[in-house]
Amino acid sequence: NLAAVGLYMVLLARLVGPRRTLLATLLLVSLPAFSLYARIATENFALNPLCAVGGTLCLRLGWERRGWGWPSLAGALFALGTYNHLVFVAYPLALGLAMLCGRWRRQLWRSAALALLGFTLCYAVPTGWQLLHPEGQTFVVRARRIKSREVLHRLLQTPRAVGEMLHGDMLYFRFAGEVAEPAPPLTVAMGLLCGAILLAAVVRRAPHWQTAGFLGLTALFTVLFLQVMVPNNTLHYFLLLVWMLPVAMVLALRHVRARLTLAMALLALCGNNVRRTYVNMVASPQARQGRCGAVAFADNVVISSHFTDVRPLYEALRARQIEVVWAEPLIGWSLQALDLGRDALQVRIVKQDDLRPRPPPGTLIAEYRAPPHEASTAEWAQARTRLHLDNFLVREVSAGSATEMMALPSRP
Repeated sequence: NLAAVGLYMVLLARLVGPRRTLLATLLLVSLPAFSLYARIATENFALNPLCAVGGTLCLRLGWERRGWGWPSLAGALFALGTYNHLVFVAYPLALGLAMLCGRWRRQLWRSAALALLGFTLCYAVPTGWQLLHPEGQTFVVRARRIKSREVLHRLLQTPRAVGEMLHGDMLYFRFAGEVAEPAPPLTVAMGLLCGAILLAAVVRRAPHWQTAGFLGLTALFTVLFLQVMVPNNTLHYFLLLVWMLPVAMVLALRHVRARLTLAMALLALCGNNVRRTYVNMVASPQARQGRCGAVAFADNVVISSHFTDVRPLYEALRARQIEVVWAEPLIGWSLQALDLGRDALQVRIVKQDDLRPRPPPGTLIAEYRAPPHEASTAEWAQARTRLHLDNFLVREVSAGSATEMMALPSRP
C-alpha cells in the first residue's frame, strides 16, 4: 500500500496537478476503509491496488511517449491483478469502456493495443500451464442462467453495497480488535454526491472534465459488473473504488482556496485518528462485554470455497449474540441452525454433496449453550464456547479474545 500510494500521487500529479494530488492523498489515507484494508498483506487481493494504479500510470506514460515498453508493462500489471483475483478484470474492462467513449487518438489506441497484448500473454501463459499440468489441483467450472429479476434486484442493491464498502468490512474490524457500527445512509449519500459532482463536471465541461468522466465511467462499470456477475460479493471486491473517491472529492473542491482545502484534509485526517483511538480504547471493550463468545468452523476434509451460502446460519448465530467467523466454509454441506430455547442452539446437516467421510443428514455438527446471564466476563472467558462434534476431533486455538474451534476428521 505504501508503494501504491506513491504511484497514486505520481499518477494524480499528471492528471489534476500537485495541489489536488496532495489533498486527494490525504483524503485517501484518512478513509476508514483504506486504513483498514492497508493492514491486510496475506490475501490474494492485497496487490490489486498497486496493480491498478501502476497499470494506469504505465498506460498514461505509454500514451505520452512512444514505444512499446510502458503499455506492455501496463498489460502485465493488469494481468497480475486478474491472476490474483478474477474480479479485478472489471477494472481493465472499465478502462477499455472509458477509452471507447473518448476521442479517437492514434497514440492512445496504439498503447491500448499493446497493453491488451501484454495482458493476454502474461495471463494466458501461467493459466495455460496450470490447465496443462493439473496435478494436485481441482478445477470446478459452473455455469448458470441469471434471471432478469435477479439482475434488477442486484442493481438496486448497488448503493447499499457501495455505502458498506466505504465504511469497511466488519469482519476485518473484528480481526483488528475494533468494533464499529456501519453508517450506510451517510456513506451512500457521499457516493451519490460524488457521482453527481462528476456528472456535473462532465456536462459543464469544467476543468479536468475528462478525468471526471473517466472516473465516473470506471467506477460505474466496476460496480455494475461486480453486482451482476459475482453472486456473492464481499466488500473487499470494491476496494479499487476507495481509491477513486478522493479524486472525485478533489474535483468537487476545485474552486476552494488551496489553504482551506489543505486545512480540511488535515482536519479529516485528525478526525479519523481520534475516532479510531476512541474505538480502540472505549467502544471495543464496552462492546465485548455484551458478547457471549466466538465460534469458528474450519473443514480440513476438502479444499473448500467461500461461495458456500452460509448466511442463514450466520444470521441465526448472530441472533443468539454469537460472533461467527467462517475460516473455511463447509463446501457442499447445507447447514441448519435449530433454536432450542433461550440459551441453546444446535447446528445440523440438512444435506451433503460428494464428501468423504459422508456424515448422514441430521448429524449434529455443533451445539452451543450460552452461559448464565449472571455469569461474569471472567468466568465466561474460562468456559469459552463449547462444540460437540460427532466423529470429529476438536482442537482449540486461542486467537486473542476469541476461541477458534478447528473440526478435524477423527478417521480417514
